[in-house]
Amino acid sequence: MKNVLILDDVLPDPSKGTGSIDLMNKIIYLTNKSYSVQFLPTVQKVSYKTTKKSEFKNLLKLGVKILFRPKAIYFKMFLEKKGFMFDLVIINRYSVARNYFKLCRKYCQNAKIWFHPSALHCLKEEDSAQFVEKGLLRQEHPFKRIKKKFKRYIAKKRELKFCSLSDVTTVGGYFDKKFLKKYGIKSYLLTLAQKRKTTKKKFEARKDIVFIGPMFDHANIHAMVYFVKNIFPKILMYDPKIKLKIVGTCSAREIMDMLKFKNIQITGYIKDIYNVLSYCRVAISPLSIHGGTYGKACTYLSHGIPSVLNENAAEGMRLKNFNDCLIAKNDDQFVKYILRLYNDKILWNKIRKKGIVTFDKHFSFDVFSSQLDKIFQENFI
Repeated sequence: MKNVLILDDVLPDPSKGTGSIDLMNKIIYLTNKSYSVQFLPTVQKVSYKTTKKSEFKNLLKLGVKILFRPKAIYFKMFLEKKGFMFDLVIINRYSVARNYFKLCRKYCQNAKIWFHPSALHCLKEEDSAQFVEKGLLRQEHPFKRIKKKFKRYIAKKRELKFCSLSDVTTVGGYFDKKFLKKYGIKSYLLTLAQKRKTTKKKFEARKDIVFIGPMFDHANIHAMVYFVKNIFPKILMYDPKIKLKIVGTCSAREIMDMLKFKNIQITGYIKDIYNVLSYCRVAISPLSIHGGTYGKACTYLSHGIPSVLNENAAEGMRLKNFNDCLIAKNDDQFVKYILRLYNDKILWNKIRKKGIVTFDKHFSFDVFSSQLDKIFQENFI
């Protein structure tokens, strides 16, 4: 039996984001292969209250040993004593690698390091900065922008260094893989896998459009701010009864302007989005910030709800326009496609059926497992 140490910010909760879904899939794969897994949450305090939460219990059911907060505080001492016992160390996200990569490399000398940034931090930060400069996100003082630009430069160098020094680097999307290739860094594409939870309600029993994603993420904030200001008003001109439902944790000041629209409903965090997606007719993803494999499109496919995406959101997802989704090239086309999908029952059913087929072909756990099998055969076995 081989020993694996996994480091991430917090305990994975699949109901709160694709990063947690991806990490849980890795843990399930490892435990199915009889690996002994230990998990260290580097930020979250693991206390008595935490042990009552479902994410804690889910890991225990899989046989995962969770390292409590004292061991996180004295992580260096922990590795000095027990680092030799690990055969594999998985570092999830750039924020974790920044603080723990060197320690793991120094004290886990018998282990191979697997770095999984999922979505490259440097690309997301660069895109976000461009939107601030264009006035699409909240403006900042020039001095702060210069300071942040320097921090982005340092972060990019570090992240590329972590990718190059790792024994294995995996990413969630083709764009990130191509980006790393420019710097001569080999990486593996690891598909986001989800369970299929196809909603049952028919076209006639549904209404409204929906967007899912936490509003503390820059990509989601920009997507919704832009959509509400530039696209949604045009949709209401054609059909003033349509409502937009935004599902996800809300903590950003930018979304307050959205509440001025009576046709917008911000639900906040919902543990199980099945019921929401059951009653909505069309899903949207107007993302403009790169972020690996976009979990939104994958979630829409898994629930059997037809979606309208922009080209960036569909990039690397192996989706085809007017086959398993609609892909808009500009704002006017986004409006046109939403209204067409919203009112055309035949097209809606076609996209729904094809989307489910695409999901089974590219985003099932079997596909994810086969990708990991290849990675392990080439690097860890």
